[in-house]
Amino acid sequence: MSVHLHKAQRCPHCGHRLNASSNAASDPAAPVEGDYTLCVRCHEVLVFGPELQLRVPKLVELERLDPETLKDIATARAVLRSVRGDADGC
Repeated sequence: MSVHLHKAQRCPHCGHRLNASSNAASDPAAPVEGDYTLCVRCHEVLVFGPELQLRVPKLVELERLDPETLKDIATARAVLRSVRGDADGC
């Protein structure tokens, strides 16, 4: 897993300060515009926009996610919850 530092910003869902991202896959690539991520605090889905600015995904973007990506998101949320020791997110 690779960790990538970026400009500090707030999660648009919960306000948590985020300044890094990691790739759960073995691919060490840095995030690019259009990539999805999760907030480590509230576990909500975010999208990297221009200059890696985080934003809330549009409903149509979420509806277009393929089953494999949805499974990956569910798995990542479960891991985050187990690490934090909470069952319900925020």
